[in-house]
Amino acid sequence: QRDEYGEVLWHWGANNSFRNFVIADLARARAVVAREVEHHDLNARIIEQGRRLETLSRELSGAMPEDVIDRIARAMQAVFDLEWVIISEVKGDLVRSMAALGRAAPARSHGWISHGPLLRQAVAARELIAVRDYASDTALEPDRPISVLARDVAIHATMVAPIILDGAVRAAL
Repeated sequence: QRDEYGEVLWHWGANNSFRNFVIADLARARAVVAREVEHHDLNARIIEQGRRLETLSRELSGAMPEDVIDRIARAMQAVFDLEWVIISEVKGDLVRSMAALGRAAPARSHGWISHGPLLRQAVAARELIAVRDYASDTALEPDRPISVLARDVAIHATMVAPIILDGAVRAAL
């Protein structure tokens, strides 16, 4: 989103009793992650996740833009206990992995490639796309490296969230 103060990336969402919001100012290498829990019986895991997000916010205050993306990916992986994390830059029909962790780590070396099946859907719909079983819910696309990698490492439930700037999908989580 761009206004008289500059340009920022932001994303929000809700899942059961959790509400989440992240905003990143890449030009100034700053980001804030906020999480709200509707109920009052906070368990140790939720408290630990909050501490990790607070630590990430402090770390990002002095980071370079490339570091911001990597740290956001690492925080997502740790907080949500994810096996597959990719943050991608999108330019038209091409995409490149800016951060790739866990089973997705080999995706970091692919450079600019065509969209895979989930990203194509997310770009077209301009909304979160989720699948319960990647192998049975998407067709094999042997010319799409991410599609092949996801099958090779047996990814099942996954999702893609588009990041929209100036009316265009510019990145994806």
